[in-house]
Amino acid sequence: MESIPRHSAPVFAIGSINPVKIEAVRWAVHRAWPGARLVALEVDSGVGEMPRSDAEGKRGALQRARSALGLSLI
Repeated sequence: MESIPRHSAPVFAIGSINPVKIEAVRWAVHRAWPGARLVALEVDSGVGEMPRSDAEGKRGALQRARSALGLSLI
């Protein structure tokens, strides 16, 4: 079995290709993991472009995260 290097940089899947969201994630992640790799993926949120409530916005964010995790080749 091939071993994973102990100091390999973490990879983060982002469920959006929106440049503002990518930059926000990049800024936050790189503060904790400077060598981390980010992978932006276009995924469906399952909600409208403009969520009608906080609950709908949270549901969409969770759906994007789950979809990105499922699509990423980490």
